[in-house]
Parts: sequence; structure tokens; C-alpha cells
Amino acid sequence: MHSGYKFLIIVLALTLAVAGCKGKSTSSSTTTTTTTTTPAATTTSSGVKIGNGSGSGFVTGTLGIGLTTVSAGGTTSVIANLVDANNNVYSTPVDITFSSACSAQNLAALTSPIQTVNGTAITTYTAIGCNGADTVTASTVVDGTSLAATVNLTVLPAVVGSIQFVSATPTGISLKGTGGAGLAETSTIVFKVLDSTGGPVQNRAVDFALSTSVGGITLSSASGTTDLSGQVQTIVNSGTVATPVRVTATVTGTTISSQSDQLVISTGIPDQDSFSLAVETKNVPAAWETNGVNTSLTLFAGDHYNNPVPNGTPIHFRTEGGFVVSSCQTIDGQCSVTWTSNNPRPSNGRATVLAATLGEETFVDINGNGVFDTGDTFTDLPEVFLDANENGTHDAGEEFFDYNMNNTYDATDGKYNGLRCTHPTLCGTAKTVYVGSANVIVMSTNDPYDFTVTVYDTATSLPVVLPISLSATPHTYWVEVEDSRGQIPGLGSSLTWTTTLGNLPEPATKLIPNTNAPGPWAELFTISKKDTDANGTTGKMSIKLTLPDNSTVTVTLALLAAP
Repeated sequence: MHSGYKFLIIVLALTLAVAGCKGKSTSSSTTTTTTTTTPAATTTSSGVKIGNGSGSGFVTGTLGIGLTTVSAGGTTSVIANLVDANNNVYSTPVDITFSSACSAQNLAALTSPIQTVNGTAITTYTAIGCNGADTVTASTVVDGTSLAATVNLTVLPAVVGSIQFVSATPTGISLKGTGGAGLAETSTIVFKVLDSTGGPVQNRAVDFALSTSVGGITLSSASGTTDLSGQVQTIVNSGTVATPVRVTATVTGTTISSQSDQLVISTGIPDQDSFSLAVETKNVPAAWETNGVNTSLTLFAGDHYNNPVPNGTPIHFRTEGGFVVSSCQTIDGQCSVTWTSNNPRPSNGRATVLAATLGEETFVDINGNGVFDTGDTFTDLPEVFLDANENGTHDAGEEFFDYNMNNTYDATDGKYNGLRCTHPTLCGTAKTVYVGSANVIVMSTNDPYDFTVTVYDTATSLPVVLPISLSATPHTYWVEVEDSRGQIPGLGSSLTWTTTLGNLPEPATKLIPNTNAPGPWAELFTISKKDTDANGTTGKMSIKLTLPDNSTVTVTLALLAAP
């Protein structure tokens, strides 16, 4: 057979084999569809073109521009023209959209869209941080065809006008080695470099410096470069000594600088002597017989250096009488909850409220190195307990915060329990302990029949003998007021003295103070005979207790003008 025929037969066979393979694979393979995007054109099928100019001077695909080199913060015009197939003005109004890489990053401003007038659309390009080359694109749709044209420009490097402090996050950090539980040991400091027009300056080097490095404070980086928004940052790493610190940022090669706000480095947890619970109304009127009477409790918490503890520090509350909101979180070193009158009511009418949180024992840093070590003194703490009988000692049945979860109340351990301890023998195993503060609320009554008013003679310390004998020499007595539980009246109560004989030089009314001091409430008063009181004349003195609801209790005493 002729070699040419052999070649033809082989080719035919291969063609049939390949065709057979394609046919066979069609039933078991997945069809893949590829989508391609048609780039915008410069000319429509009807001949409408985008560019600049008109007539014989029309340039297709290139926009007109006022300035190809723009200063930082400067402006230039960008012009788009539409013409028909004969390069005559395309008069039908069309919206032209202008864009650029810098405008997409808010580093340049372009007015857009612009509607053509007699085939022309003019926008203004403003450089507000862009640096270097930028390309402006004008795009539109005519007769269903997407058209686009471009022009290149260059923005000159900005002249730095200023550097501004932006933020420190967080504004307070804990000492090195004491972080955790939401307490950071680092803070991110951000600055922004601006040009003379107020726009951001990118790709500028900035140097950082600390106001102090005491205790080993460091920066993550001593320099940085601004990003597209003109911002640059560094990180402050805390040291072992509590101190305020600031970061100074200087634009490299210039004297343009700025300083951050103050950053506070501290322990970040409360210590016992900086932990205090305050009560708004200590002797709460009608709390004994009425449910739902409220008063506010505010807990103040500071650390070893008496700086406010970090925002969000949780404080826990419990009470033996009424009920109290279980917890709050500090803001600027304090937070408040509400106590409400309710059962149970302690038999003596005094409800102790306890606030507690995790903290550390207080120590006196003799050598000022920020840690508890040789020569320092400390206050040893037992487990925090609710002192229901107010005797200052934990007694059986009194509830406590069981820090080590051993189901047993633990007294002091003779060791310093805190975050920073290097003492050779006195470092406790616990780095934190519960710190606490208690206060007492008197559940006062507005029931006038529940009060006793008694007058005593200071000379004998016994109840007065009636009638009270008045002489020209003033004599002092005291009056005691208490309810059936031995407690004082509620805040807003008052005592008033009136007499038909003798002289009362002191104010006729005394107000019950805001106090939780154990009752009764006592007030002194002095009375004497007037020159006009004839010997043997009788009279009476009334002492009236007015309660917050205006109910009253009155005691009347017989008086006699003595010779």
C-alpha cells in the first residue's frame, strides 16, 4: 500500500478513537462553564466614543486633565467628552462616573457622577492623602455598551503639617507579670500624620520615645511608617513599677512631634485598704415594717497605688437583712447597687451588707521597688466574712467567702498574699485573696408607738425626777430616743423642745443625722430659770419626736421655778 494511504488510514482511526472517547466521557463528566468579562470599550457599535476634545482633535480613550502633576491637597479638573461617529458632540445627556485607586481609599475626592452637558462632563479631583501615581477612570453606558476612558496623574509628596495623638487602648495596664482576667500588660498607642491641608500623609517614618522607662517599660518598636490613612502605632509593654507614662511621636527628620495622653501602669486589682463600701441612707425610714424601701450602696475600689481599679472589675454583694443586687462592675473605680427592705429582718433591726472581690493584701513598700520584700510590712487577712453581730470576729454561723474552697473558715496565715512578692520567707501560696468591706443599714420604723423618749439628768445619769427644778444656773439634761430594738429613728426625723417656763438657749429643733450608730439617739439640752420666773411657779416642757411620715411622739415634763 502506498505510504500516503497508510498515513490517511491512521489519522482516520485516531480521529474515530478520539471521537469515541469524547462520546463515552460525556455521560460521566461535569460540564464546566467559563464566564469572561468584556472590558469596557471606547466606542459603541453606533460610533459613540468617549475621550476628550471633539472634531478632528478628539482623542479616543483618554480623558482631558487640567494638571497632570498635583500638589498634596491640590486640585485639578478632569474632563470627559462624548462624540458621535463623526466626532461631533453627542448631545444626549449621559451620567459619567469618575473613580480612581486613591479615591477608593478616601485619599482623593472626585465629584461623581456628573451628567454631560453638550457631551461634556467635568469633575474636580482633590488630593487628600494620595501620594504618587493615580489613574482616573470615567465610565458610562451608551446604547447598552459600557464605555471607559482614563488619564494618569501624579500627586507630589505631602509637606508634613502636624502629627496628632489618636488613641491609647487600653488607657490603663497592669504591671508586668500581673495580667490576666481581663487585665492587659500592653497598650496600643496610635498617632496620625497630617499634611499642611489636614490630609493624611502615608509612608512617612515616625520615631517613638517613652517619657520614662522605670521598672523596665519598653516599646514594641521605636519607629514605624504611616499607613494609607496616615496612622502609625507602637505598643507599650508594662514594667514592674506603677507609674504614669506617655509616648512622644516625632516625624523622622523633623521637629514635628506630639505626645500621647497619660497611660497608667498599675497593679490592676484592688487591695484591702483601698476597698470601701458606702451607704446612701444608713437609717432607712419605714424599712422595718415596709417592703420595697430602697437605698443605694456604692463600692469604691483602688489598687496598691490608690489608682482606680480597671473598668469592669466585678464586685459581689450579700446581706443578712432585706435583699441586695448581687453584683456590679466598676467604672472609674466605683459601682453601685440597690438594697431593698424585705425579709429577713434581723431581730435588732441592723442589716449588715458585705461587698467583696478578688484582690490582694495591703503592704507598705518601704524601699519603693514595687514588690513586697525584706523590710516591708503588710496587713494579714483572714477570709472575708459577713460580721452579723458586728463584733469584728468570725463566729460560728457567719457566712464567708471561701477562697480556697475547703469548706472551712480560714484565719490569717502569716504570709503576704499578693501579686508581687519576692520576700525570702513571707510569700504566700495565694497570689490573690478576697478583699471586702461591710456597712450596716438600720431598718428604722415610722411607727410612733414603737419609740421610747427618756430624759436623763447629767448630774446623776438617772432619769429625771419630776418636777424638774429650775434655778438661775443652767443645768444640762439629755434625751434618748430609741425604738423597741434599741435603734435610732429614720433619716428625716427631728426633735423639738418647747417650754412654758424657763429658758432654752440652744436651737429648739435637732435633726436626726444620717447614721447607723447603735441606738439610742441622744441629744443634750440646757434649761434655766428666767429672771421673770417667780419662785414656785410651775410650767411644763414638751419634747416632740417627729418621724419622716410626720407622725409624732411627745413627752411632757413638769417644771418648777426654784427659789
